[in-house]
Parts: sequence; structure tokens; C-alpha cells
Amino acid sequence: MNRPKIAFISEQDARDKRSWSGTQYFIWQALQNHVGDVTLLEPYTPRVLKFFCSAFNYLSLRILKKRFDYRHSDVMSNAYGKHYSKLLRQNEYDLVVISASIATMSGIQTKIPTVYINDRVISGAINYHKILTDLFAFSRRQSIANDRKAILNSSLSVFCSDWAADAARAIAPDKVVMIPFGANLEKTPEQPNVLTFPPQKIKLLFAGVNWFDKGGPKAFDALLHLLNNGYDAELSVVGCTPLKEFEHEKLTCCGFLNKNNVAEFEQLTALYRSHHFFILPTKYEAYGLVFCESAAYGLPALAPRTGGIPTIIDHEKTGILLPETATGQEYANEIIALLKQPELWQLLRTNAYQKYTSTLNWESWAATLKATCAARKIID
Repeated sequence: MNRPKIAFISEQDARDKRSWSGTQYFIWQALQNHVGDVTLLEPYTPRVLKFFCSAFNYLSLRILKKRFDYRHSDVMSNAYGKHYSKLLRQNEYDLVVISASIATMSGIQTKIPTVYINDRVISGAINYHKILTDLFAFSRRQSIANDRKAILNSSLSVFCSDWAADAARAIAPDKVVMIPFGANLEKTPEQPNVLTFPPQKIKLLFAGVNWFDKGGPKAFDALLHLLNNGYDAELSVVGCTPLKEFEHEKLTCCGFLNKNNVAEFEQLTALYRSHHFFILPTKYEAYGLVFCESAAYGLPALAPRTGGIPTIIDHEKTGILLPETATGQEYANEIIALLKQPELWQLLRTNAYQKYTSTLNWESWAATLKATCAARKIID
């Protein structure tokens, strides 16, 4: 059987494992390993146009307190569309995969079957994420229109969560499927190591690049509530450095750990394996790859029921979902409740790891995508 020839397009270089937190790289590898022969089309940036658009956005934010979402604007759609349409005419491909680029998908003109991949829909994310708040009216209209056009232009639109897929189905129900992204890990972790529970010391792990946006203060409050109620607990923070007001002898700042660095990846792995809870009371989350990674190590997660998170965490089966408004004390109360139910905590660990091995991995993602494309005769 001949493998389909695939053109892969992403705004960021898929060879750079930092692109989209490594997601572009893992999509590329999953396609290559399980779907077809992939050609990476070099990332393109209309630099002069981007400069003037970003300058306008910078000034309008500071003067008018209004935002221009230029990444999804008409001018960017036209620029990306013309560039990649020309490139696709230079070679023969069986399939085009466009990852996380609304501007490209909305502007491209090709007769080749096209799969579009993203983690959110603009119409469902307006005023949810801060970069889509306070938009000019014209910018809001353009962003929504180009996002809609991207989905309608595709042969298949693939979203990683029910939150995003449901919004997309309102636009083109017959073109949309939901396939969860996998944990961005090169190798499948071994089954979780045995930990005594309840422990003498409760170890909480927080991982995020933005302390405030990812809910760091709530995680800190949860720590304080546990300590104030007589529980010995500690909080390890990865990815950011909290402000001095959050300094505490029971809070350890591990800094940013690069998974592409062997020593730092081993340190991160040790943290996942040695802690009892992953806590991330994030304000907003289109998906939440860190929850896939915590599942890969059998680390039960506590998180808000927002965005794409409920696709990853099954409440009281693989982790605990709380209301978006939940306080640090409420997170602590959930932890205390689990300390009194050690069998449930052990079950959460087992179920989380099983969900990773069955669903939250890139091999599963690629197999589902391939089967879907074949069933819809997008590829042979």
C-alpha cells in the first residue's frame, strides 16, 4: 500500500520542540510514523505586514485600550493563503495538514484534501482568553469570519477537546471530529511507581509558565489551608517563579525545566513520580497538555471545569474537577477528602495512566485520524 504524500503547514517550525509546547513536533512525528510521508513546508512570516500590524495593536492597546487580533485578520489570511497556495502548486501531494494556523486555512486555495487542526474556535473563545478580549469590532468580525472560513474550507477539521469541537460543529457539523492530543513525551512512561497513601507529607506539584494565569495563588492558598489544618504539605512549582509575597518554607521553586534537556527532563520526571497531586487552578485553558503528562505518570490532577480540561480529566475517575470559581480552600478540601479515601486515590492513579495509554498519546491520535480520513475517503 502506497503511503500518502502529506504537506504539513504550521506557523511555527515543527522541528523546534518548543513550538506550541512541542505539539507541532509531535503532530509531525505522529503523521510521519503512522499516516504518510510528510514534507514540512517552511514556516512563513510576512515580516513587514506583521510589523505594522503588531505596532498598531501595541499602540491601540495603550492608547485606546482596544486590541487588534491581527493574527486572524483579513490581511494575514490573504498573505498566508497566497504564499502557501503557490507552494502547494509546485509539488504533488495527496493531503495537506494545516496545524494551528487560521490565517493559512482560511486563505489557502487548493484542490488537495485538507485536514485542519486546532485547539479552539474563535467564536467560542472570544472574551475567554485575554488575547481575545477588548477587540475592535472590525477585528472581532474578521477573526470570527476567518475562523469560520478555515473550518468550512477544510475537508476535515480536527479539534482536541469537546469544548472546541462543539463550537466548531455549530459551523460545520459534518466536517468536525474530536481527537484528544497526546502527552508530549518521546517515550511511554512505565506504570506509576508504588507510593504509600495517605503519606506523612502531602506533595503538591504545580507546573505553568505564568504563576497568576495558571492559578498559582489558589494553589498557594491550598497549601496554606492544608498546613493550617495540621497536615504536613509542600508545594513544588515548575515553569515560573512566584513573587516574593508567596515565599514560604514549604514552597520549592524548581524553575523552568526544559524537556529537551536530558538532565532537566529527568528532574521533571522525578517530580511527577514523587508527588501525590497535580494542582493547576488555571483561569483558562484551551486544552491543557500538562494534564496529559500528569496522567502519563499516574499523578491525579485537580483543576477547574473549564475549556478543554474536562476532555482530559474524568471527574472522580482520573482526577478532580472543580468549579471555575473554586477557592484554594476548596482545592485543599478535595485533597483532604481523598486522604480519607486512599482506595479512591489509588484508583485515580490507575485510571489516569490507563487513559494516557489508551487515548492521551500521539499514536492513538494518529490512528484515529488515519481511520477517520480513510472512512471519509480523504485518503486511500
